[in-house]
Amino acid sequence: MQVIPAMDLMDGNVVRLTKGAPETMKLYNTGSPLETARRWSGAGAELIHVVDLDAALRRGSNRAEILEIVESLDTETQVGGGIRNKDEAAQLLDAGVYRVVLGSYALSSPDEAAQLLPEYGSERVAVALDHREGNVLARGWTQTAGRRLTDAIPAYKALGFEWFLVTDVERDGALKGLDVETYRRIAGDASIIASGGVSRLDDLLRLRDTGAAAVVVGKALYEGRFTYREAVTALEGR
Repeated sequence: MQVIPAMDLMDGNVVRLTKGAPETMKLYNTGSPLETARRWSGAGAELIHVVDLDAALRRGSNRAEILEIVESLDTETQVGGGIRNKDEAAQLLDAGVYRVVLGSYALSSPDEAAQLLPEYGSERVAVALDHREGNVLARGWTQTAGRRLTDAIPAYKALGFEWFLVTDVERDGALKGLDVETYRRIAGDASIIASGGVSRLDDLLRLRDTGAAAVVVGKALYEGRFTYREAVTALEGR
């Protein structure tokens, strides 16, 4: 199971939110986004999860910082936040982003989003399924999408999607542990990237047993609960 360190960007800084609420923003003095990305790259990360919170909140953009990371490092990037149409997704992919994560756009225009797959491949386009108690959410977690998580995954798979970033919004940034049972139910149906709630190494070990393909880890790393290398070593059984 792949461990993916997270970088949430706001006003050109690396921050973390709790349950997606902007008023809970915590700034981490890790240097510029590029410096932080270099830290994860130096630790051995093969993929970095970057979220443009300003774009997601319609209050600006951190596109320049994201592209600087892409152009400066060999480590691959997975980018989400505020990608609202096919052209924006294609621009990021053409610029060297390894994988885009589509949220509200994929929910509102799934057939159009699926048009990216023939050109870029299913490995490089993921659907973000944020949920509360199994109910998929949209519009920055403010509205229900009217479908269950267990129904959404097969529907998107029928369109050709294979990768899904699944976030339990009640656990995101809260260091409350992972909803392992949900991941156990869905991991056999697709390539699942778990997100939200990792607080200790045992969370990763329990998640590995569900068959999840990867896990995004943010606050636990920034708060020093464990290091990236400790996470990888634990999962490798050393």
